[in-house]
Amino acid sequence: MSTSPTSPPAHLLWLQALRTPEQTLQWTLADWERVVRLARRLRLLARLTESLAASGLIDEVPAQPRRHLVSEQRLSHWRTAAMVWVLERVAITLGDGGYPLVLLKGGAYIGQNLPIAAGRLPSDVDLLVPKAHIAEAQSRLRAAGWLEAELDQHDQRYYHEWSHEVPPMTHPVHTMELDLHHNIQPPVARMRVDADVLLQRLTPSKWAAWQVLAPIDQVLHSAVNLFHD
Repeated sequence: MSTSPTSPPAHLLWLQALRTPEQTLQWTLADWERVVRLARRLRLLARLTESLAASGLIDEVPAQPRRHLVSEQRLSHWRTAAMVWVLERVAITLGDGGYPLVLLKGGAYIGQNLPIAAGRLPSDVDLLVPKAHIAEAQSRLRAAGWLEAELDQHDQRYYHEWSHEVPPMTHPVHTMELDLHHNIQPPVARMRVDADVLLQRLTPSKWAAWQVLAPIDQVLHSAVNLFHD
């Protein structure tokens, strides 16, 4: 059975399946091919897999697309475990600094066991510390083996004067890039964010060393990233 010319676009099929996974039982192989191709390109295939698994429907998926779903789910679990390991090591490095350590974005979702954390494919770790302590945090991370890329004078000035984060850091052992922020919005943006206000209403994560932004601030941060990207 082929897909009807009036079948919804792949992105609509994917979105509908997140809310009502049983819809996938009616999909043809052609529907599955469209959804798998798009969802993988958007890094959302494991998210669909988690929805199907939570509904007990993953074994009802035809064998051909199920292989792709399960493979992406395993990759998601592995990358999430790699992120957690980075957070454990960084907490040891920064934990006695006397200032709050804040998880941002995907790390924050995982640190709260939010449903939207399931199926993510983390490639970096986003953290926030008060701007007054950003240099000390950088120094501690360098001492623990985290390295910044070589930057020319223009890029150094960009991060120092115009950015809300320091240059990305990598580690020879860890597979995750580390992005250290002091705000959620560049200081030169038209609409400025007072990071001190964010820091005054932090909430705990499931890990004692780490805190997260207040729920409304997490929504605002997500919106900021969406519009800037």
